Amino acid sequence: MVSISTVFEKDADDALRDFLSDDFQSRQLGTSEFWNASGKGLLALPLSATEFRHAMHGLDFQGSKKIQLDAGNPSRVAAWQVTFNGSKSLSLLYALAPQRTSNKIMEAYLEAGKTVMNSMAHALMALAPGGCLIFAAFTSGASWDQSPQLQTTAFLLNYISQDGHSMR
Repeated sequence: MVSISTVFEKDADDALRDFLSDDFQSRQLGTSEFWNASGKGLLALPLSATEFRHAMHGLDFQGSKKIQLDAGNPSRVAAWQVTFNGSKSLSLLYALAPQRTSNKIMEAYLEAGKTVMNSMAHALMALAPGGCLIFAAFTSGASWDQSPQLQTTAFLLNYISQDGHSMR
């Protein structure tokens, strides 16, 4: 299942808090990945959590200048939160399977998520040819109560970089 919701600037820190915490990282499979989506597909992007937070608030990666005209406006759309949930049966199978099978299930699950993000990126890139998008994806294999739950939450920032310089 896939769900999409809007993250306003006033809610951006709350939306990211859970995913950037040490507690999230300690959960089974709590991983973070940052992606740059361009005409070449999804590429790993070496961003820190702080740099991503700055970008989500409409600032450059260093947090020193606005790259969005309305940065700081609490009602500005900062990002879209896209959540991919594996079915309960898939999550349970992942948790109970032997390690080799569990790894294969996770590999297929992650590949499916990347396919969805890549499809979204291609559709959005058609609106701004030559630009690139920034995603952050956070994947876990367990819910807060440690019950099996394959889930990836991706944040798609509300700006497009063109030629690596100007943001809009």
